[in-house]
Amino acid sequence: MASTSANRNCPKADKVGALIDAVCGRMSRELARDVSSRHGISLPGARLLGLLSGARHMRCSALAATLGLDAPTLSHLLRALADRDLIERERSRKDNRAVKVRLTDEGAAVATSFIDIEERWQRTMFDGIDDAERARLADLLTRMNDNLAEANAPAPAGAAATRRIAAPASA
Repeated sequence: MASTSANRNCPKADKVGALIDAVCGRMSRELARDVSSRHGISLPGARLLGLLSGARHMRCSALAATLGLDAPTLSHLLRALADRDLIERERSRKDNRAVKVRLTDEGAAVATSFIDIEERWQRTMFDGIDDAERARLADLLTRMNDNLAEANAPAPAGAAATRRIAAPASA
């Protein structure tokens, strides 16, 4: 792991986390506002429809894992989308416990609109940022995400349970 002493030499380094949080928050708010005003659904609902647009159907367990939702939250979201005739749910013939979800025609239209809205906001966000800068940003964010995943990974069997978390920078 890189030393945090490098952060003391870069005044902007201390603000990176706050900037990432601000950009993600703003993007989510703008997407949520657009999706709600155009389609009357929540951003998690639109994300679910967008995810389904790339598949014939998906199991609830896969949707929950991909979207990071717990079972009760996903169930509520699916019920709301089904009530609007945007999705259909069907029990698996092979495993009665499993539920498959697919888009209706209207749901597919809303998913396409959401994807267009999301792409428009991404174009706005990346305006003035060239391909090389975008690639560098993607590399850095991937490494940061990997660092966080590694810090939270369970210890191997028989190993002492330690988490790889950087020590706070001294003042």
